[in-house]
Amino acid sequence: MTEAPLKPASLPAGISQWSFSRLKIYKTCPYQAKLKYVDRKLEAPRPPPVKGKEHANERGSRMHDNAERYINGLEDRLCKENRQFEDWLFCLRIMKSQHPARVEAEQMWLFDIDWEPLEDPKDPKIWLRIIADLQIWNHDHTQLMLVDFKGLPLDTPLPTPTGWTTMGECQVGDQLIGSNGKPCTIQAKSTVKYVPCFKITFDDASTVICDEEHQWKLLSGEVVSASDLKKNQRIRVAAPLELPEQNLPIDPYLLGVWLADGKHTSGEITNPDNGIWAEIKRRGFKLSHDYSKRAKDDKCRVHTVYGFRTLLRENGLLGNKHIPEVYLRASYQQRLDLLQGLLDGDGAANSCRNQACFTSVDKEASKQFLELALSLGQRATMATAQGFGFGKPVTSYPVSFRPHKLMPFKLARKAKKALKFKSGGWAWRRKIRKIESIPAQQTQCVMVDSPDSTYLCTKKMIPTHNSGKRDRNEVSHGQQLQLYQLSAFMRHPNLKHILASLWYLDLGVQYDTPFTRTKGLQFFPIFDGQAKHMCADDQFLPAPSAYRCRFCPYGGEDNKWVVKTGDCEYGV
Repeated sequence: MTEAPLKPASLPAGISQWSFSRLKIYKTCPYQAKLKYVDRKLEAPRPPPVKGKEHANERGSRMHDNAERYINGLEDRLCKENRQFEDWLFCLRIMKSQHPARVEAEQMWLFDIDWEPLEDPKDPKIWLRIIADLQIWNHDHTQLMLVDFKGLPLDTPLPTPTGWTTMGECQVGDQLIGSNGKPCTIQAKSTVKYVPCFKITFDDASTVICDEEHQWKLLSGEVVSASDLKKNQRIRVAAPLELPEQNLPIDPYLLGVWLADGKHTSGEITNPDNGIWAEIKRRGFKLSHDYSKRAKDDKCRVHTVYGFRTLLRENGLLGNKHIPEVYLRASYQQRLDLLQGLLDGDGAANSCRNQACFTSVDKEASKQFLELALSLGQRATMATAQGFGFGKPVTSYPVSFRPHKLMPFKLARKAKKALKFKSGGWAWRRKIRKIESIPAQQTQCVMVDSPDSTYLCTKKMIPTHNSGKRDRNEVSHGQQLQLYQLSAFMRHPNLKHILASLWYLDLGVQYDTPFTRTKGLQFFPIFDGQAKHMCADDQFLPAPSAYRCRFCPYGGEDNKWVVKTGDCEYGV
């Protein structure tokens, strides 16, 4: 979609009319918006493109114009970049010729400040002005396909409600998890970029690699690009994952105790604490007699649970101790029961460090426990320790965390110690220890619909923010469609459903997002509030940063992206 030019005469003071691009520039830097739309400062000519190539926006305009002229019957051939959508475009060309009212291209929409539709492009009451690339209507105009033409470290793990994916594998419509612990949906995804990157190290030794334009939400609520992060800034630890209860084949507490103290080839469990056995019986299980009575030393009780060995065999756990993935994405209470079973059996309450600790010589077991603790909103860490076991050198992998808003033990003697732990500390946040520039890597970013625009990344489930502040950043396309579908619902009161679609013509990629009228109108207070705030602003405070100023045309020093005019004195 493109936007109609606005006449200078319509802006006697401040910004009285707006469009998506104006709002985006204002949100990036109000002072840049003032220079461009109020002071009408001209931008310098762009640096010439590399020999044999064309500027990205010129290429996009050429593809865009070719597609629209082809649909309207004004051209008979598609340019080579558009041929991956040839079937779609040919069908629209035929439909346009036979049913002109059902296919509309380059349709201008005008609104006043009360969102009432206007028709005259010279009307002085115009407040919002946009042009829709392509509209495809059903026969009674109650359903609309709204199309936008676009010319478009992948291995970063991302937790999902059912397990894991990567930045390279996830697609629009897939679900991730927001910093509030609730599932969220990917609404847009950028193409692959190859740009300079940073390695960010936090005080719990967790690390993230991201490109320089990726964004982070700080503890203060401020959202900053990676290039503007500073040492000692803090981000909040993610909330516990809020997921539905699962139909688990084995009681999670019993499974946790067996993983901690059970014999890997049978359902036999060895533990001296009567409290554990009482909890297992309270959950409805029947215990065998105490096998330890056969030994001379009967201080440590040994039981099997009737029917337990069969369950272990049926679920592939006999001789293969591990936490099945379904347990790691079960409900909060089910995951807490599993954690308490593991810690009651093989955990400790460290009063000196105010920490709950789990230790295993099986590295994979410790990594799974780490994921379990992180999913419960804990700032858990895993270490490597050298020691002795049965007189032999042994490597163990302790996982520890200061409990935050949960009791990690059911066993009374351990819970009593944990109740004395000092609260607070670092359990709820991470602090940046180091920011290192590293060579360029292939990266992508996504836009999600979580309330604070965040999603979790890496195996440590670190909250990160939607990206997409740069004009050329494709993630903002999804936000643009949110505004355009809202405008369609406001303009057409009988419209019930919209399929908002991004067509990346040169890649042959199509991303669809469905909106009902109820869902679509939920974006009204967001855009209405942001636009009215912009139009009421008379200060236009600058928001300089290394990243923003690099691409601003009004700074002081030219670079390979932009020729500068020198009109801005605040640039960095």
